[in-house]
Amino acid sequence: MIDIRIVQGETVDLMVAVKDDQGATVSLDGFEGIFGSTITGTKSMTVADNKLILSLTPQETLLMTPKEYRYEIKVKTPEKKIKSILSGNLIITKAYVQFEK
Repeated sequence: MIDIRIVQGETVDLMVAVKDDQGATVSLDGFEGIFGSTITGTKSMTVADNKLILSLTPQETLLMTPKEYRYEIKVKTPEKKIKSILSGNLIITKAYVQFEK
């Protein structure tokens, strides 16, 4: 389990490398990734530089209620196998300053 911390109003570009049971990086050619939590719902993750990437805009994170949530990241292989690769706590904290629009 790995915790993810987000301050309201921040840009988020979360990058995740997928490893096999021996710790070697898995090639993500043809893979799909999804991120899910009760605060974000299910969001598609892009694949770039052999990493899964979740991007959230400042507008999206500003609307998140400060609280601790659970999250999960899953992949679908080219063979249509679905595997959970990461989960943990998604911790949203209150922003005390924001840039003017």
